[in-house]
Amino acid sequence: ELQTSKNGGRPPSSEERELRLELEELREQQVFMSQAKQEVIDKLESELRELQDQLTLQSENIGDLERQLEEQSEEMEDKYSEQVNQLQDDIDYYQQMEQDFEDERKQWDEEKRFLS
Repeated sequence: ELQTSKNGGRPPSSEERELRLELEELREQQVFMSQAKQEVIDKLESELRELQDQLTLQSENIGDLERQLEEQSEEMEDKYSEQVNQLQDDIDYYQQMEQDFEDERKQWDEEKRFLS
């Protein structure tokens, strides 16, 4: 009845029926394509969120590694500085011993000359 009322009271022609069927198929295809498009968008958004999460985690890991490296670097620098200071103390000690020995030798030489 609705079809006949749209056509001014006459039944739809076979061409109109075909066009309506094609239009209905196109609408169904449009709905299907829209749903498929939304599924692709949803999947891509999900993958993007996963990649963003991975990137965030990797950035945090890099930050942790940088902090660890900084701490290790400071520890190594402290140890190196301690070793350098100890070596310098040792050098100073042995130089003083050498100087003391040299002073003592000179004193012995002078006493020896004096006694001779």
